[in-house]
Amino acid sequence: GPGVTEVSDHAPGRNIHRRPVSRFELAPEDLLAAERKARAKGLEVVGFWHSHPSSSAKPSAVDRAASWNEYSYLIVSLAGTRRAELRSWRLRREKLVEEDVCEPPPAAEGMRP
Repeated sequence: GPGVTEVSDHAPGRNIHRRPVSRFELAPEDLLAAERKARAKGLEVVGFWHSHPSSSAKPSAVDRAASWNEYSYLIVSLAGTRRAELRSWRLRREKLVEEDVCEPPPAAEGMRP
């Protein structure tokens, strides 16, 4: 329906940040490859996901500063002892607003349950 973003595929992205344990910077060539893959299938890149190994699935100040308009940011927290926490956010009027996640995403390479 209107206002619903459906994820039907995913593409891997390497972290090229100089401090990869605590920060994430997507390799530009991986984003370009994902854009080409999406276009070839008649799709578009609608967002990105990353994990927070030891904190909640809320965006950090760094996450907020790096967010782009019109994209969803799915954050997976691995800090819980029983199961991963999954939340999604979208930048609207300079503020990250939480989005409903209707179904868990397909298993992605490198994502732990």
